[in-house]
Amino acid sequence: MGRVNTTLITDVCLPYYKIQEHMIRYYLFITLGICLVFVSCQVMRQKPYYALEAEITGAPEGGTVYLSNAKRIVIDSTIVRQHKFRFTGKVDYPTIYTITFVDHAEPNPNLRPIIPVFMENSQIRIRADIGQLSKESQFRIGQYDYDKVQVMGSHHDVIYREFLAGYKPLFESRKAAFRKYLDLINYGDPSNNVQKGITMVGQVDEAAAQRNDYLLKYIVDNPKSYVSLYIAGQYADYFDVDQMMKLLHSMDTQLLRQSGGKQLVSKIEQFRTSAVGAMYTDLSFQDKDGNPVRLSDHVAKGKYVLLEFWASWCVPCRADIPHLKENYKRYHPEGFEVISISMDAKKTDWLRALEEEKMPWLQVSDLLGFKGQVSKKYNFSGIPTCILIDPTGKIASRNMRGSWMDKVLIETYGDKFSLGGH
Repeated sequence: MGRVNTTLITDVCLPYYKIQEHMIRYYLFITLGICLVFVSCQVMRQKPYYALEAEITGAPEGGTVYLSNAKRIVIDSTIVRQHKFRFTGKVDYPTIYTITFVDHAEPNPNLRPIIPVFMENSQIRIRADIGQLSKESQFRIGQYDYDKVQVMGSHHDVIYREFLAGYKPLFESRKAAFRKYLDLINYGDPSNNVQKGITMVGQVDEAAAQRNDYLLKYIVDNPKSYVSLYIAGQYADYFDVDQMMKLLHSMDTQLLRQSGGKQLVSKIEQFRTSAVGAMYTDLSFQDKDGNPVRLSDHVAKGKYVLLEFWASWCVPCRADIPHLKENYKRYHPEGFEVISISMDAKKTDWLRALEEEKMPWLQVSDLLGFKGQVSKKYNFSGIPTCILIDPTGKIASRNMRGSWMDKVLIETYGDKFSLGGH
């Protein structure tokens, strides 16, 4: 019996130096484990990630879902399974991402359901009904219905929706005022449209000013917020040069040093070169006979000059021409000049339109369309765009169409319209 016990003890007991070696290995293992946990925690702090889980009622089984970043570049995709899907990844800074549902039965991408979410590195859950989601086109023009989407887990999304609660009424007010103006232009009595139109565009401008004041105040009051950073980038072109610089100078310098801040600085630097209050940008063109023309040959010569960007294929542009011809006839003797800058790419199309419209002022083009520098230097993506340059060469207005033109001309030269308002 004692022999058995001795054998057992011999089998499990170790010499003293072996015990020391075992203990050292044990403590090294524990220490290494603690270090690994510590390093792992540090890595998690340094490299956070997002995990977005969505449950969308009515989302088609097997349907494709795209995730796009703030630049609207698709960065990920997945498949809907039992109305659910998931995205994981990392954002450099919180900003708006979009989730787009691809329905192969709907070829028009503007009609695809979309979910904007203020993405941050956190656990985010989304609940919605696909039949109630706004479409891509509505998101692009600022008419997205955020009330139809429930977002949980994104702190910045909560803040952004609080901003929208104050912004939306002002946006709607300006839209309603503009709709009334359009109704007057399209359906009103032509005999007194001038004064009514001027009154209405004044109301539109007042609503726009209130909207812009809210935007600028929000950004100035929240200089360290990533929501402010996003808002500033989205609406920078609403402001004149002085407002742009106030916006930029109010923002936290640490925020501006990050990638999103650098993008904002770059965007404002681009916009401010053609904003109200900036000096005009000189460009080279050819007239209809092929002769070289520079804007500096005609601008900043002591007169107001309207730069009218148009094209032969642009229906609204050509619809505006009769009104422009009438005002040119009234105010050219007072010093009002016009330069039409065609965005046509084909000279034959441009010359044909000139023959049809018979505009009596200077006609120029670089015949590069939107591939040239014109739209980039003057920051527009659609036409007609009508920019007024003052006698010193500064941009006085970026909206010289319709009743806005009438208003500026009357304020500048006096009322040359007939008593009947024609």
